[in-house]
Amino acid sequence: MALLIGSDVPGLLPALEQALGGTHHLTLLREAEAMASVMHNPSARLDAVILSDTMVPKPGKDRATSLWELVVWMSRSRQPKVPVIVTLHHDTPEAIQTALRDEVRTTGGDLQVITPEARTPHHPEAQRVVAWILDQLTLEPLRHPYLMVATSNAGGSGKTTTVMHLCLYLVRRGLRVLAVDFDIGQGALVNFFQLGDEGRAGLTTLPDAYPHLVTSYPRELVEQRIIHHRSGLDLLCAGQGVRDPWDISTACLEGLIATLDQLAYDVVCVDLGTDWKSRPVIVSLLTRRTSTPIVVCPPGHKERMGALSALEVLGKLPREDGRLALDAAMLVWIAGARGHVMDIRTVRREVLGQYPHVPELGLVPHDPALLSMAAERVPFCSAFDLAPRRPYCQAIRHVARRWMDLIALPPAWLTRVDPDEAHAHSFWTRWAGRSAAPAMPLPSVPDATTTKEGSR
Repeated sequence: MALLIGSDVPGLLPALEQALGGTHHLTLLREAEAMASVMHNPSARLDAVILSDTMVPKPGKDRATSLWELVVWMSRSRQPKVPVIVTLHHDTPEAIQTALRDEVRTTGGDLQVITPEARTPHHPEAQRVVAWILDQLTLEPLRHPYLMVATSNAGGSGKTTTVMHLCLYLVRRGLRVLAVDFDIGQGALVNFFQLGDEGRAGLTTLPDAYPHLVTSYPRELVEQRIIHHRSGLDLLCAGQGVRDPWDISTACLEGLIATLDQLAYDVVCVDLGTDWKSRPVIVSLLTRRTSTPIVVCPPGHKERMGALSALEVLGKLPREDGRLALDAAMLVWIAGARGHVMDIRTVRREVLGQYPHVPELGLVPHDPALLSMAAERVPFCSAFDLAPRRPYCQAIRHVARRWMDLIALPPAWLTRVDPDEAHAHSFWTRWAGRSAAPAMPLPSVPDATTTKEGSR
């Protein structure tokens, strides 16, 4: 909840911090001119405004006039309307009190008259005023989306297919998931979800639609470009991949990232292109405290070198919480085709030898028949729609559950049970409390004496 606070009632700020679980969306200002600039900014998110007659007035005006102008703007011009809470000195003339009260009540807010003692720390009246303000607002702890960032430095690794099926499973469990395509030069999500012309008006059109960006885009403008896909997953695409990634400026990407943090999702999954290292603003996604870099590693030479390169970069990026981005990274192994020169066991040994502390989400089997069958279906079908009990789908479920355990996702967020997973249990397995479809085991790490020929 984003609050603009222009009140000096003692104890108010700590009470709001406790109610909201932090200060991330609290803006504390004392000058009427600064508050007016925030109120007049259409891209500034505001869920409520708390004002007082102790603010610093606008140049050349008194406090009463400055307060009246702010209240009138919020009640008559600001769209959409948000509640405005006002505290006034008890000596304020009755006519002014009535006029202000009538205005703020049109916004869903109210007005409270207080005595000088209410501005004394720990005074009982100050505590009552704080409780009254909190009662006027519907406050909930901040619920920031978890950020899942799919990354690799090599194309063709199966990153998009694997991570999008992971997102589809999270949707089946009741989570609100938004997939964002930052692989601007390829437009991978448009192709994967068979969007056609529907995916043309993507995030790359934002700079043209809103050229005078300040800090973030209006939420409505971004939401208009989000596709509510028939699979239940919401998509923000990069169009057909016909624009160069550098056509989108750093400022525009920063504004988009700031807006994504304001949207009501449980998980935001960002699919990066192979050139992500050259864009610092995209790299910044990996440094957030809620970010999980997912590195997909198949056994192919180019693909595993791309995974190792991504892990090397993550080991140099400091996060907001003081750790390295590598400390939050997770690995997904993809089995190779039969007869592949390098098997996944040897690859796993090589990668974990260099990065032993990176947790593993699981091993996804190589199933080109299932994935090609899904890709040829029109309209879109996922692997879960075609064969929900195939080893590939069971492995994706295991990867998703492992990810949710590692990030400590609140169980209350999972509002649905996967229907295919529930139906796969026989009477005896339900009675015994065991799953009928165990997760695909991770490949064993061969001994140092094992050769490539012996491992094949």
